[in-house]
Amino acid sequence: MRHCNRTPSDDPRRARRASRRRRRRLALFVFTAGIAGEAVRRELALPADQRSWHGRVFGVPYDFRAPTVDRVRGRVWDPTGPLLNPRAFGVGWDLNFGRLVALARRDSAAPDAAESANDQ
Repeated sequence: MRHCNRTPSDDPRRARRASRRRRRRLALFVFTAGIAGEAVRRELALPADQRSWHGRVFGVPYDFRAPTVDRVRGRVWDPTGPLLNPRAFGVGWDLNFGRLVALARRDSAAPDAAESANDQ
């Protein structure tokens, strides 16, 4: 007979999965904080007039400039741009929803065009 009155926290498999998720989140946080710290260290090592507050550290983009509407829009909604863009503010990449929508529209339009060609 199965233990029906177990709570989710009593299930050892769920506990292990939750523990793995916490460790992954912690590792991602430590990695991101390390990249951000190194980016700030590099910027502060430069003379004040040479600091740009954006660039790459170990291949990961960072941008600590104040975000503008145009920059955010360009990074998050650019149908012709790449699927992943450097973040408008912070460390890492943003998903370009404009590109995602453009790809979805293109993929959904392709079967319709093929069907209309077959009908003729």
